[in-house]
Amino acid sequence: MAALVALVALVALGTWAGPTDAATPTSAAARQARSSPSPPPTIAFASARSGNLEIYTARANGSRLRRLTHDRAADTSPSWSPDGRRIVFQSTRSGAGDLFIMRANGSRLHRLIGGPWFDGDPAWSPDGRTIAFTSTRGGTLGLWKVSPGGKHLRRLTRTAGEEFASSWSPDSKRIAFTGDSAGSSDIWIMNRDGTGRRRVTTDLSAEGYPSWSPDGSTLAYEGNGPGNYEIFTIQSDGSGRRRLTSSAAFDGYPSFTADGRSIVFESTRSGAGDLFRLGTRGGGLRRIDPSRAEDSTPAWSPVGVRIAYAHAVNGNLAIWTSYSDGSDPRPLTKGSPQDSAPAWAPDQRKVAFTREDQSGSHIWVVRTDGTGLRQLTTGPVEDGFPDWSPDGSLIAFQRRPQGGNANVWLMRADGTAERPLTTSTAFDGFPAWSPGGKRIAFTRGSGGSLDVWTMNPAGTGLRRVTANPAADEEPDWSPRGRLAFQSNRSGGFDIWTSRPDGSGLRRLIGGRGFQGDAAWGPGGMMIAYRFGLDVWTAARDGTGRGRVTTTAARDLQPAWEPV
Repeated sequence: MAALVALVALVALGTWAGPTDAATPTSAAARQARSSPSPPPTIAFASARSGNLEIYTARANGSRLRRLTHDRAADTSPSWSPDGRRIVFQSTRSGAGDLFIMRANGSRLHRLIGGPWFDGDPAWSPDGRTIAFTSTRGGTLGLWKVSPGGKHLRRLTRTAGEEFASSWSPDSKRIAFTGDSAGSSDIWIMNRDGTGRRRVTTDLSAEGYPSWSPDGSTLAYEGNGPGNYEIFTIQSDGSGRRRLTSSAAFDGYPSFTADGRSIVFESTRSGAGDLFRLGTRGGGLRRIDPSRAEDSTPAWSPVGVRIAYAHAVNGNLAIWTSYSDGSDPRPLTKGSPQDSAPAWAPDQRKVAFTREDQSGSHIWVVRTDGTGLRQLTTGPVEDGFPDWSPDGSLIAFQRRPQGGNANVWLMRADGTAERPLTTSTAFDGFPAWSPGGKRIAFTRGSGGSLDVWTMNPAGTGLRRVTANPAADEEPDWSPRGRLAFQSNRSGGFDIWTSRPDGSGLRRLIGGRGFQGDAAWGPGGMMIAYRFGLDVWTAARDGTGRGRVTTTAARDLQPAWEPV
């Protein structure tokens, strides 16, 4: 498949100017690489070279590689303290996403802040006093700040929109960020205390992931114009907008170098997710060390992360896994009878799936090495579409008694304590847990249409997400709290996304042919889906699409391995 698009940011390639210097390199959140303040420059980045996403450091030329973290979870988004002694990063080791701090050599690692929600994309202020980050703890994706000691937690944004990807101004007085509260994704600026919000970009295209120039006068950002993501710059007062790249590929996640003369960004123009560098006026484009680009851009290129999917074998569906680039395909089940709808357990040790035979349709589990096959549900029912709770203790699933209606049920991970969550007289199915385990999204059929709803794990607190005469179905939660689902509201089935309250609705992936079975990847930076008869992946914005399976058989219902 085409190499996957990846998250990027080399915040600086030059030397550090000091914590009080106005030319201090800014920290750009939602990036996977950070420059250290010691000459020669060092970069902190996330890489899956060990088979799992970990934090590494290396010289900018690739020498002196050092692994800092050792955990089965996904460790990403490192950001340096301005004195170069510590690194804050995002990790799933305690749940959906928490912030951790460690020394620059990997020692003294401890959790800074966390909970049953997503906390991520940290950005350390140049004055060292504050860490800005993205969180869903307020109900929607917004910006918060906390001291490096874990105190003085404060919410910075309170709109109904999504706001994320913060970047500090060099003097630590302002924060640039991505927000869609005005109806489209734009660049905004606010004071460090959340006041003085001001919209910088005002067109209807999608724009995001800003980065400050060292002198504080200019912002670089990615913009969708027209029809493809390119690199732009704009003055911080909103004037002087300038397009720097023009490519049929994805160009995104820009960061200024320390001297302010160049911008480093990620692009798929070479056929892979590589780093490029160009002058601030658009000239002097060159590729940076393509042999190591896969390490500097791991969040959207999780080599070592596997995808489970249903694969047709001799007319029967079986559960298979492969890496996200399509390599190393392996069967977990034999495909006789029909096996489908796989779901990884959070601890990566098991896969739950639907098995259909002459006795009906039931939920089964199997270890990820293919052993330990075990049936969880029994009886004259049609059970299917299992989904594990984030802590791995429960499984939500769809059940239809013979001659009855489908509803959402819940059971313990060992198959005991089954109970219904819904009692619809029409159709309730396709359950999907939220990242923090507080909500379950599902499909409800009523009035001749299918819509996405959410509820509490107790079956209470029902909320309707979509209301359309078309079919909106099979939702999946992003680790950042956004919903993806398949819908035929535009004719054929495409993949759409929205916030859990139904706002921010947009088509993510569309075109000819069936596109559905959406499944968010680690960190919400990638999405796997079915296009026609194969499994594909794309970046979180729908770009950088690549084919995972290429057989003549049917491949469907992808599910990412947790990391």
